[in-house]
Amino acid sequence: MTRMNRWPAVLILGAAVALPAAAVVQQNRRTADSVQFRASELTLTGTVQRASDLPELAADPRLLELGVAADKAYVDLQTGRYSALLMGTPLLPGRGVGNHLSWNELAAAQPKSAKEIEAAATVAFRAYLESHAGALGLDLDQLAGAGKVAAVNDDYVHIYIPRVVGGVVVRGSALVATIKYGNLILLGLENWGDLERSAAPSISSSEAAAALRRHVGVDLFGASWKGSELVWVPVQTAQGLDYRLAWIVRNDLGEAGARYEALVDAGSGEVIEIQDATQWVATPRRVSGGVYPVSNDQTGADGTEQVAWPMPYSNVTTPAGLVTTDIGGNLPLCVDGSITATFAGPYVNMADVCGADSLAGSSDIDWLSGPAGTDCVTPGVGGPGNTKASRSGFHELNMLTAMARSHISGNSWLAQQLTANMNINNQCNANWNGSQVNFYRSGGGCGNTGEIAAIFDH
Repeated sequence: MTRMNRWPAVLILGAAVALPAAAVVQQNRRTADSVQFRASELTLTGTVQRASDLPELAADPRLLELGVAADKAYVDLQTGRYSALLMGTPLLPGRGVGNHLSWNELAAAQPKSAKEIEAAATVAFRAYLESHAGALGLDLDQLAGAGKVAAVNDDYVHIYIPRVVGGVVVRGSALVATIKYGNLILLGLENWGDLERSAAPSISSSEAAAALRRHVGVDLFGASWKGSELVWVPVQTAQGLDYRLAWIVRNDLGEAGARYEALVDAGSGEVIEIQDATQWVATPRRVSGGVYPVSNDQTGADGTEQVAWPMPYSNVTTPAGLVTTDIGGNLPLCVDGSITATFAGPYVNMADVCGADSLAGSSDIDWLSGPAGTDCVTPGVGGPGNTKASRSGFHELNMLTAMARSHISGNSWLAQQLTANMNINNQCNANWNGSQVNFYRSGGGCGNTGEIAAIFDH
């Protein structure tokens, strides 16, 4: 398929944004780059299914307690826990459906700032988790405190809480939630399988470093640039989701100033990953992901998923506070430390029926692409909501609204946040209901309408 040229204003703006990054001298390939790898078991292939499609869960008492309909609940078949719950439970006073709460009823003063909203949301959400930990399959001791609570505006709060077991962080496992108009509308658990094992390693950090030295060779092994630390790593096994306790070993691999990280199994000493952890401050940090340019017909470049396309106008939580990417997916400032992105921003918010989305990283955020498949298939990072439809829709809708704003300045509707509901369990259509846009899954001889740019354009 050939895409019509309908982006003059957006392309001009995008080119202007991209110029500084393109002007930066690219780093030279280093000898140590050749040893980077990632074990296949680190790619997770779990399956999420709607509870109403599983006879044994259609009348699950856990859902009755939570007040969630079976067709609004999605279970991770590997963990048995609900990876995504679409609900409307009032937690804070607001305009949400069925929300009759008042600040007087909560014996609290009405928040007057983003920090006060975040504090109120933290208290209310913790009380909710304490009341429903059993139904959610949560051990509250495995929550890393209050996590990161970010009030995007007065009506929208995003919550991200990493998982910690035995004092050790579980990589890629977290609880995410969204409060909108005072109601808890989305709660998700990412890679949250049973994990009750001891966090005591069988080998020391120095033994892990020695294992890395054997793996890369004496000539390549260099100096440590930071101390080692333990981490739980989700892995895919024939039996399902499991975890490895591993040492993060940090070594420059013989390149002065380089920062490589290796994962070394804390039991066997096997090296299962080596990656460059350098934060390249010569260019802004960026948020990107796989996107279908025009269609999902798998024909030509326009019909196949393209990697590393920008995620424009994405809200990103940083140590310096909440920022928004530009039209090229670049953060507006250089940031050290971990950052967390979602498919939400000032103009577009993706609400994916497959689950919640959230992705953290210490360098660029790449939502990745693939694998083969459609609907609720994900690349194994970013939560069950990191679908091809959400990635493609977030990119395309933001580009469309940017083009509209460039032609119609000062329009109040274009300045508002548009919610796009993705992977709705229906087929062969999409619609605008007066306040939100809705896109359907594949089926009935039709592709997923959330993966087709032409449908967004209508």
